[in-house]
Amino acid sequence: MGINPDAKPDVLLQYGILGSVYAKYVLGIEKPVVGLLNIGEEESKGSAAVKAAYELLRESSEVNFRGNIEGHDLFSGEMTDVIVCDGFVGNIVLKWQRNFT
Repeated sequence: MGINPDAKPDVLLQYGILGSVYAKYVLGIEKPVVGLLNIGEEESKGSAAVKAAYELLRESSEVNFRGNIEGHDLFSGEMTDVIVCDGFVGNIVLKWQRNFT
């Protein structure tokens, strides 16, 4: 989850890389799948920063990028190993998840 509430696209890419490294070396997931939390699965949706981050993640050889995921996919355990988002959204998700698990 993101740290900065106004993360720029290149920072969101860095979050994806960091999450992938963590998932691989700490959680033991050989090739972690990365998803970008967005308002829809289509690559044309989201804010300008999120759409730009989508392109960076898609073009990166450092992450196994699946694409956009939506809120209903978050805790299904089927979509991704790493979820990328800014700190504002990440804070809300973590607090919501804590209340329902």
